[in-house]
Amino acid sequence: MSSIEELECSTQLHPEYDTSISESTSKKALITFIIPTIGRSTLIRTLESIQQNTDDDWNAIVMFDGIEPTIESEDPRIRIMRMEKTGKLNYAGRVRNQAIYFANTEWIGFVDDDDIIKPTYVSHLKKHISDHTPDVVIFRMQYHNDDGYILPPPGATMFELNQVGISFCVKRDCFIEDNIWFEPSEIEDFNLLHRLWDQDKTITISSFVNYVVRPQ
Repeated sequence: MSSIEELECSTQLHPEYDTSISESTSKKALITFIIPTIGRSTLIRTLESIQQNTDDDWNAIVMFDGIEPTIESEDPRIRIMRMEKTGKLNYAGRVRNQAIYFANTEWIGFVDDDDIIKPTYVSHLKKHISDHTPDVVIFRMQYHNDDGYILPPPGATMFELNQVGISFCVKRDCFIEDNIWFEPSEIEDFNLLHRLWDQDKTITISSFVNYVVRPQ
């Protein structure tokens, strides 16, 4: 099994933020939300949206990519980390890979630092995995622009290129045990899902919109 260090070559976590699974994240939750960040001011809003979930069965890892952390959190479910610069604009996959390695939950979800999730995310995930046996759950995501379009589109039962974003969660074993990771690309989200599909992972699309892109 390849390690993150092998995948990321020279990328190393800074030891002052690398405390393994600390007491603050020792609670064995259902899902860890991974938030790669370059310190946008919207990060606080992103974290607040996670904290507003009606089901508190979650942890979160905020991974600062090449900058000193700009926030602190007294919430024991939120872990703040920093790594040497590895991502670039719209290529957050390598940052997510590093954070995944430090999660300790069955499920991994993703939120960009200028987006939010809805308060029903975790409860809908629990309902979905109780009704199905998925390896991947894709929630629909809504864009806050002129028409507020939704991806995957209503009625879609399969993900397609340019019709899916980062609004999915994946069983951690798909990364750690099966060695399927994000690979930097303009379509890295789709490519990850495609590789999971090629490895016969069960991918399901929820009817619920639980992710909002760059809300106003």
